Amino acid sequence: MYGKINLLWWSWMGILFLSLVLIAWKVGPNLRNWSRNLITSRSSSAGTSLALSPSLSPISPLPTATPPIKLLFVGDLMFDRHIRAAAIKSGNDYIFAPIAQLLQSHQVVIANLEGPITTASSKSLGSVVGSPANYIFTFDPSLAPTLKKHHISLVNLGNNHILNFGEAGLTETLENLDSAQVEYFGQINPTQDQTKISLSKTLTINDQTVAFVSYNQFSPGAAAQTAINEIKTLKPKVDWLIVYAHWDREYETTALPVTTKLAHDFVEAGADLVIGSHPHVIQNHEVYQDKEIYYSLGNFVFDQYFEPNVQRGLAVSVQLDLKSKQLTAQPIYLKLQKNSQTSLE
Repeated sequence: MYGKINLLWWSWMGILFLSLVLIAWKVGPNLRNWSRNLITSRSSSAGTSLALSPSLSPISPLPTATPPIKLLFVGDLMFDRHIRAAAIKSGNDYIFAPIAQLLQSHQVVIANLEGPITTASSKSLGSVVGSPANYIFTFDPSLAPTLKKHHISLVNLGNNHILNFGEAGLTETLENLDSAQVEYFGQINPTQDQTKISLSKTLTINDQTVAFVSYNQFSPGAAAQTAINEIKTLKPKVDWLIVYAHWDREYETTALPVTTKLAHDFVEAGADLVIGSHPHVIQNHEVYQDKEIYYSLGNFVFDQYFEPNVQRGLAVSVQLDLKSKQLTAQPIYLKLQKNSQTSLE
């Protein structure tokens, strides 16, 4: 009897085993797929949770350092007489062609605009050298967009020729510069309307603020103290402050003692750099209290060819690095050719 029972038990166990094998063979693949889907789902949910969790969100990149500024300072720009004749014949770009790459390599080029931009006819074109008309300048309105094209986008108007065509000429100059989006500043006269033309101009470049202050020795009743007060007012508000001065004696290669004293006063008031123009020749360079002073850059575009010194100009390439608070200046010598072009020396 016990033998029959054992046989029956083993029979049932065999049937159960075969049934389990059959079920595993049928259900196994589906079970494996379900497992994979479950794992994938959980992994995906975990990924979504990480992406949405504020505490685990990707770290924002650190702010990049403010890149340095590249400025180029040049001297007197005069676009009348022989220069006008050459531009009429060959176009305005012809005058700048040999130095176009130098100008384009700087973010802003700053020049002294030695005369107004008006629609008036030129008095100096074709005039006798040394005659009164030979020293009365006006520049064709087409010059304004040419300046902008060559990165000369800031001009100093504080000089002894800007009023050659009176207040009407100055007004027309400002209109032409505004139309071409060329910025300007300048000390014109003691009673000038500061809303019309300011003694200074502040530009923001690469998130850095740079103030340019004009001093014009030849402005009627010009007071150096006016420029010094402007320096002291602006200095705490900007990152850099640069003085562009029109001063000293023509054709002298060394600045007068009174000019030297004034340059030192500008530095002591807060100027980071002093640039001079007017003498039509390059003057001496000095470092005073770790600040660069270029007393005169000489001519930039001009038709003076009577001696070698007036045919040489100086451009100063300036880099302003806010991170290191370093101002570096590199002189670049220019040659004013008798064909009315300005080139590298």
